[in-house]
Amino acid sequence: MPSPLSPTVGDLFAVLSSPHRRAACYHLLDAESTTVDALADEIRRRECREGDDRTDPLTDPSVTLVHNHLPRLADHWLVEYDDETGAVARGDAFADVRPIVESIRTVEEDEDATVESAFALGAQAD
Repeated sequence: MPSPLSPTVGDLFAVLSSPHRRAACYHLLDAESTTVDALADEIRRRECREGDDRTDPLTDPSVTLVHNHLPRLADHWLVEYDDETGAVARGDAFADVRPIVESIRTVEEDEDATVESAFALGAQAD
């Protein structure tokens, strides 16, 4: 049974529409907690393209995580974020949406996966 804090389906897909927010959730699939710096490094690794300007504060993952993505994830109880220490942890609703996040990651990261197969795998896990 979903927690009363779980986001609606529409809210979940809206919040996961950002690649940076998905990357943060993917990272938390494998770690209960992390830091803003570790998430920013993961996003940089995922987006590594030659010629990227990482000095631009408008595109620096550390800045966008702190001022945009982590607050949005926290608003939907997917993460807990301490802006003073930079600590990030799974939020109260993360367990409820975990199978969906896992399925989306499978589709994005496995070139042979299809949406149908990824969500069928998630349904079997229940």
